Formats: sequence, structure tokens, C-alpha cells
Amino acid sequence: MVIETAVTILRVAVTTCVGFLMTAFAGWLIYLYLTGSDADADKHKRRNDRCQDRSNAEPERHAKDKAEVRLPKPAERQMTRDDEYRRSVNNVPERRHGYQDRPNDEPESSAVLLTAVAAGAALFLGGLMSYRHWRSVDDDNDDDERFHELRESAVPHRPVQEFCGYARGGNYRVGGNFLPESPSNPVKRSVVPDWCEDLSLTEQLKVYHEKKLKLDDEQTKCAEELVRRYIGAIIDSVKEQIDAGRPQRANRCRIEYTGSMYEGTKFGQPDEFDIMVVIDGSEDVEGEEMTPGYARLQAWQHPHRFSRCLDGYQNINPTKMLDWFYGLVQRGVNKVSSATWSPVSLSVSRHGPAVMVNINERYGLSIDVDLVLCIQLDQTYYVAKPYKPYADEPPDWSLRYDPAMLWRQSFSVYETRMISRIDRANECRRDCLRVLKSVFRREPGLDKFTSFHLKTVLLRMCQEEDQWQSSKMGDRFLDLLRRIESCLRDRRLPHFYLPELNLLDGIRRETIENMRFRIKRLIDSEHERNRVLSLGFRQ
Repeated sequence: MVIETAVTILRVAVTTCVGFLMTAFAGWLIYLYLTGSDADADKHKRRNDRCQDRSNAEPERHAKDKAEVRLPKPAERQMTRDDEYRRSVNNVPERRHGYQDRPNDEPESSAVLLTAVAAGAALFLGGLMSYRHWRSVDDDNDDDERFHELRESAVPHRPVQEFCGYARGGNYRVGGNFLPESPSNPVKRSVVPDWCEDLSLTEQLKVYHEKKLKLDDEQTKCAEELVRRYIGAIIDSVKEQIDAGRPQRANRCRIEYTGSMYEGTKFGQPDEFDIMVVIDGSEDVEGEEMTPGYARLQAWQHPHRFSRCLDGYQNINPTKMLDWFYGLVQRGVNKVSSATWSPVSLSVSRHGPAVMVNINERYGLSIDVDLVLCIQLDQTYYVAKPYKPYADEPPDWSLRYDPAMLWRQSFSVYETRMISRIDRANECRRDCLRVLKSVFRREPGLDKFTSFHLKTVLLRMCQEEDQWQSSKMGDRFLDLLRRIESCLRDRRLPHFYLPELNLLDGIRRETIENMRFRIKRLIDSEHERNRVLSLGFRQ
């Protein structure tokens, strides 16, 4: 309130100063106008005096000439008219002098007019500034009322007055800093609503998760139905082509549902699905690990299934395999699209190691489904992701083969199964992960710390911490931030399944330091956490 009062006083002072300056400027203009008018009046007066002298001399000359002549009475009447003429001429300067006095009266009315205009302009400017100030306060009050309603619906057992001390119309607290990109960057001011300041961290996280991150049930059902109907038909076509010519008792192609939608950690909109098309290669494919996380795959007994994707040594080329899989998906899309009329349009594109099918509903819903080709050997899954060297590879490992021929080991199936079942009743592991993903996606400079990194931190922390009740969501959220900050400080985040691999390799040192500084600010500053969470409601 002190800061708000100071701002109001400062605005009033600025308005008064502006009005004073405008009035002074108007007075200066009036002074120039009056000075110029007096000079013009003197000039006209001198000209009129000269005209008066000439007018007075002319009647006197005529009068002297006519005095020598005796005129009759009619002439006397003429002389009388002449005398009247002379008197009228002699009186002209007086009338003209009075006429010339009028400009001296006009500046007085002009001064009043200009002064009124200046004062009106000053009052208008001050009123406009005051209106904008109070309008902004009213808008803030409206936002506060909306946040109060959100909080009351999320925490119905505690009234608003208990949190903020008032029912409606609360003001914002001005203060705090936006998190800078680096310590050397300038600090910006932020605005945090009272409702956010007065809630505990656990209550803030619950309100934010409930109102902003939780998926809409009806929308989710609609999206799942579209995926089941159209993607299911496309995958059936793909599996039929992959298994063509296979023995009757041979293992068939199947699918695995992976990703955040099936883990239960998706937030925002149900617009992204991940499905793995798994080829069981345990009967006719052998794998040889070449470096941690990567292996070479060779087809021996039934090479005809991969005949278009083999090199001279029966190695399965992941790039050719992906091209072949793209063609299969495209045929399936063509088959489904031409079958019957439907209210959706389907399109196919490349998306890294996946083939993405977009379902665009004519009523506005757009869904991206990533179909990932995978080869399973016993309990290990391999996908056609390009080789990425790690700086911390053990010295006894050496890449003895062409990187373009390596398949990357995938743990998506195991991660999805683990995270989808990780929470029991009234636990908050997945809720914390949703909030972290939302904050890291929205805050600038944190995008290099991906959802896979956050998921790894959560899985490792779950091995050490078992107190994940919803009532302790705030404590666990801070613990996750501290774990992330520690990993960034050490510049090391071990892979959950392959601990010899560091997931932070390949990220620049400056980027890691900037991310660590931002996370440190979130941990140390309650106001900064409030700002980040309240900002999420405005987006």
C-alpha cells in the first residue's frame, strides 16, 4: 500500500507540474501577443496624426480664400455645411483614435480565452492520467476477483477472507524481480496478486494444477476415440504388410502405447499421442552392442522381411527401415481416407525417428500421433534414432562400426508402465511432474532441460523419497528443484537405466549455468515462485 500511495502522489505531482508548465507557456504567448498589439497601435496612431494634420490644413486654406468673398444666404448655408464638414473632418482623428483603441481591448479577451484553453488542457491531461491509473487498478481488482473464484472452487473448505483478509477488490502487491537470463542482466519489476502471496506453496500448486494443467475429460475422450478409430485402422494396415509372408506361428507385430498421454503426465490439451509399432525380432534378428545405448542389428534366418533395408553384411539400416515404414503408413492413410467419408482429414509427415499422422477434425480439434518403428530383442527395444556420442563413455568402449548403422536403445515402454502406476491414492508424483514440465516449457532459458530430463530426475528421486502424499506437494516440489539445481551445478545427470551416460552432455556450459541460476532463484525466492505460478494463470 505504501508503494501504491507513493506512485499515486508521484502521478499527481507530475500532472500538476505539466499543468503549470502549460499555463506558463500560454502566458508567455499572451505576453508576446500583447507586446506586438501595442506596437501596432502606436504605429496606427502616428499614421492617423499625420492624416489629421493634413485634414486640418485643407479646411483652413479654403476658409481664408472664401473669407474675401461676400456670399449670399444660400452660400451661407453652403458655408454652414462646409463648417459642418470641417468640424466632422476635425473630429475624425478622435473617432479614429477611439477605433484604434479597440485592439488594446482585444488582447484582454484573448488572454482570458488562451488561459482558459491552457487550464482546460492541463485539467484534461491530469484527468486522463488519473483515469488510466484508476482503470488499471480496476482491471487488477477484476483479476483478483477471478483468482479468488478459482481459489474458492479449488479449496472450498477455506473462505477467501481467511487467506487474504478481505472478500473482494484486493490490490496487487508490487515488488519482486523477474528472473534474469544471467546475474549481469538488468532486473525487471513484476506484479503478484494477493491471493497467490497468501496461499501456501502446496495450495498454490494444487490450484494451478487443477485449473490450468488438468485435461478436460470430454475433450480427452473425444481425442482418444479419434485415435482409436483412425490410427487403429492405419496400424492394422501397417501390421498386415509387415507380417505378410510370415509363418502362422511366428510372433506378430504389435503396438505399445507410450508418452505423456499414457503416462498420465500430459497437460494443456490432449493433442499429442505416441504409439510404438513393435516388430518382434527375437526369432530372426541378432543384436551386438557397439557403445552404451547403441547396437548393430543383423537379420539372419528370415532376411526377406527386411530385404529392402539390408546392406551386404545383413545389417539392418535404420534410415532405410524408417523410409520403408513411412511408405507403409502412407498406404494405410490412403486406404483409410478413401474408405468412407469422415469428418476428419489425415496427413503424414516425418518427425525425427517417428512418422507423424495428423488428425484434423473439421470442428477444430487437431491431434498429432507419432508412430515409432521399434525392433524388440528379448526385453530390449531399439528405435531408429541417430547416434549421439557421449563425452563420458568408458575408455574401454570404442565405436567400431559406422554410426549410421546403429540402432538406439529405447526405454519408453518401461518408463510409461512405471510412471502410469507410480502414484497410489492421494499421492502427487505425476502432479509435480506436470507442474515442472509446464514451468520449464514456459520460462525462457529452461527449454534445454527437457521433459525426459525432468522424468529422469523424478524417477531417481522416487528411489530415495517415499513421502509423496498430496499434503506434502510443496515440499516435494522444492526437493525436485533442489535435485535439478544440484545436477546442473555438477553438470551431470545420469541416465536412469544407463547410469554411465550423462544426459547433460552436449549442452553448453553457459546454458547450464543460466539454468542453474534460474532454478536457484525459484528455490530461494518465495516471490519468484509466486510470480511463475500466477503468470501461468494469465497465459
